[in-house]
Formats: sequence, C-alpha cells, structure tokens
Amino acid sequence: MPPTIFDLPVLLSLNLSHNHLSTLPAEIYRWQRLEELDLSYNRLSVLPWGWGELYSLRRLDLRNNHLRTIPLEILTIPSLNYLDLRGNPLSPETRHLLQVWRTQAQTTILLD
Repeated sequence: MPPTIFDLPVLLSLNLSHNHLSTLPAEIYRWQRLEELDLSYNRLSVLPWGWGELYSLRRLDLRNNHLRTIPLEILTIPSLNYLDLRGNPLSPETRHLLQVWRTQAQTTILLD
C-alpha cells in the first residue's frame, strides 16, 4: 500500500479486498472521515490499533482473512453499524465476546 494513501483525509470509502494484504499500517487512524472499509479476502491475521479514531466508520468488512481476534476498540466506534467477520478462525473467546456484544449493540455483526 503506497504511503501517500494516508494523505487523503476526506476519503469516505475504500475497497482493498482481494489484495493479498497480510498487514495494515498503523496509520489507518488518519482516515477519520472514512465511512466504509472493505478488507475482505486478504491474509490479515492481526489488525493494528487506532480503530477508535475512525469515528465515522459505519461499515467494516473483514470477511475471509486469518483473524483470531480483533482490537476491542473496533466495538467502541459509535457509528459502526455493520461488521462482517465471516470466514475468520476467530478464537472461542473472541467469538463469545462478539456474540454478547451483538445482543447489546445496534451493530450487525456477521459470524460463521
């Protein structure tokens, strides 16, 4: 991913699916106006911190990666109303936490 992509402060939607990404730079927090982010069908096994800064994020697609856990700050994004985690080998603890959160939040969380 070119570093200049983080110099787009008014970026609203970004589709990085099917790019064989195995890591994400920690600078994701710079996309504070981002509303939709599609990271599906990559090779992500760890997500960086900084998700709490993405206060405009409404939709996050993380389908079919290699995630066993996610940063809990993702669940604190107030505008998030859709989170897709299907196709990830989530740990039993993470899966349980997400199931509990799903019953209490206004967020659609899709799991296998």
